[in-house]
Amino acid sequence: MNNNKPEMLEREFIEKRTVTVEADGSVGKQWFKTRIKDKEAYQEFREAVNSFAEDSNLYSKKIIRKRKKTKKELLSVYAIGDAHVGLLSWKNETGEDTGLDSMVEDLTGAMTLLVDKADNTGTALIVDVGDWFHSDNQSNRTSHSGNALDVDGRYGKVLKAGMQLAVTLIDLALEKHDKIIWRSAIGNHNEHSAIMMMAFLEAWYRNEPRVKIETSENMFFYMKWGKNLIGITHGHTVKAEKLGEIMAVDMERYWSESEHRWWYTGHIHHQSVKEFPSCTVETFNTMIGKDAWHSASGYRSRQQMTCITLDKEFGEEDRAIVSLKKVRSGKKETLQHSGS
Repeated sequence: MNNNKPEMLEREFIEKRTVTVEADGSVGKQWFKTRIKDKEAYQEFREAVNSFAEDSNLYSKKIIRKRKKTKKELLSVYAIGDAHVGLLSWKNETGEDTGLDSMVEDLTGAMTLLVDKADNTGTALIVDVGDWFHSDNQSNRTSHSGNALDVDGRYGKVLKAGMQLAVTLIDLALEKHDKIIWRSAIGNHNEHSAIMMMAFLEAWYRNEPRVKIETSENMFFYMKWGKNLIGITHGHTVKAEKLGEIMAVDMERYWSESEHRWWYTGHIHHQSVKEFPSCTVETFNTMIGKDAWHSASGYRSRQQMTCITLDKEFGEEDRAIVSLKKVRSGKKETLQHSGS
């Protein structure tokens, strides 16, 4: 017995602590009783914690590429169609094999090529149009309808891979653009995890002034870029025909100041551009393969990713497109380039 906290071995635990209190209320003598407990379990726990802390994939690599002079009047919009990170597709059912590792590699390769092809703009807006994650919880079912989902791996594994993938894509864009803005739309597959991921990214980049994570939980997000007014929503809660009216009401202050009004959406997995009198609504292709349900239901579309260039004064000026086929045809070259 002693008055001071004992020096303990790594595998020892304090089992009991006895404290005396003096008349004036101060702490008097203290007794500590320690014992070795569950040595093997404790060692396994230590190894798991050390492995997690030392995992290099958890940490963003330092940006070393020197950025060139950028065009401040231009905005690059990287539109990432429904990513469905964690989706599992079996070739015998769907005609193609898709898993967590290949999905991360494909999206990273596509972003690498797009960053190379994109205009040298000062600001980039990375748009996750929703359904970043295929499943929103450990039950691997959709939150509202309860439909069973084909998922590659445990929920924690998929969550970690999807969050790290977002960091990788932002870091790639940082190599070229002065400022990055990230927005995740809330989809029907990731109603809860979209909010989690925005909070995670905000914390991750809290000390990086060049990155802004938009964390609003509103289904409709807006951004003004000169005479461009941009709206972002997943598309599962309202029809395209209503989006112009919604924008006019929500953004009354900026509506009359804008000449070019764009809605960027997802949900249907294929490209669609609808021009209305008040705005243009575009949905984007996804890079992922089909799960068994979509394959059996006859869904077919191109797999590609798009980057759009907007001028503050004149609206859309250019766009670059990278197909999944191109990503995979030059995968080794792409990965070498991204690390150079």
